[in-house]
Amino acid sequence: MSGKMHQMARARRLFLDRESFAQLVAAGQTQTQLAASLGVSRNTIQRRMREWGLRTGRNGSLPGPRHHDWKGGRRLGKHGYIEIWCPLHPQAKIATKSVPEHRLVMEVVLGRPLGTTEVAHHWDGHPRHNWPANLGVYPNNADHLRDELTGRVKASPRASIPGAYRSRQTIHHCPDARETLGDSLLEMGPRLAFYIESFRPTLAHRNQTFRTLLRVGAWRDPFGWVSTE
Repeated sequence: MSGKMHQMARARRLFLDRESFAQLVAAGQTQTQLAASLGVSRNTIQRRMREWGLRTGRNGSLPGPRHHDWKGGRRLGKHGYIEIWCPLHPQAKIATKSVPEHRLVMEVVLGRPLGTTEVAHHWDGHPRHNWPANLGVYPNNADHLRDELTGRVKASPRASIPGAYRSRQTIHHCPDARETLGDSLLEMGPRLAFYIESFRPTLAHRNQTFRTLLRVGAWRDPFGWVSTE
């Protein structure tokens, strides 16, 4: 670095305006983005933030809808289940920050959160048929397995369902809500959408880390759709 450029960088580090800096932070810029736009190192950004008591949410890609490759927060999980990005949900998976869609559907139907031991079951055995009429809840996995192993629950062979447990067939796309909710989408779609958004970070959370936010619970009454109808 030339002497002049070094002096300019030093001046910027010394006289960075706090108010302008705070506005960039509030806009959701990461530490890496701040360093690039201001022409200083990330260490400088970190020092300034400690000095002024400011925080950014992440150092890497922006989360959720603000990510450049956002596809609605749906993903195809293990054994063919659909998972929904809900990082604030008390039962969100730590690795993916998501919750199985069929559990979210049952919580909306029942009007309460499912307990950690409760099992949402697909009556037809298909992991992506998540409409309410095809779902039921067992109080625990022991009761669930007892009914399945004794044959009291009739289901289609999972080995014949692409992507399902023990199936040799794979599925290469993540089905949308029209496929997984079927005819129930029109009726319960708005309720489910309201419920899901209640467990997703808002702009008010932009300066908090995901480690802080993970599993903290809804930011509003997730069953508040009752009062909006």
